Amino acid sequence: MEKLLQELRSTGGIFNVRFYKKDGTKRSINARFGVRKGVSGAGLKYDPASRNNIIVYSMIDNGFRTINLDSIYRIKFNGQEYIL
Repeated sequence: MEKLLQELRSTGGIFNVRFYKKDGTKRSINARFGVRKGVSGAGLKYDPASRNNIIVYSMIDNGFRTINLDSIYRIKFNGQEYIL
């Protein structure tokens, strides 16, 4: 999973991720890493990696979303589907 995330971060491409939200419902978003739009420069008040989270930009909602790595069950990128 870490190798896949590194590849996604390095390319900056759009990918589809499906995961379970905190309330247990399924969610699917088109996301990407490396977006600087709307970033103030102050940074987060916590380290997402310490909580096993990733921060992505949702292309559908036009905003940043936090996803827990343990809740991801599918990622689709460059025509490849990865079932986790």
